Amino acid sequence: QAGRRPVVYSTPLVAWRPVVGATAYEVQWSRSKYPWRAQGSTFTYATSSALTLGAGVWYYRVRGLNASQ
Repeated sequence: QAGRRPVVYSTPLVAWRPVVGATAYEVQWSRSKYPWRAQGSTFTYATSSALTLGAGVWYYRVRGLNASQ
């Protein structure tokens, strides 16, 4: 049963809707929501990414990038 705090027991797959004009995406993850302190990042051309994270609570954010800007 899904709750407010989902629990993942393996490699999480994060996915998002495509952004108009984005040619790539940067995914960052952090142990804290605020203040944000990126512990790592990855770039992808897809609208999903599998994150290799250690045990514990993690937060992630996605930024759309446009190579022509």
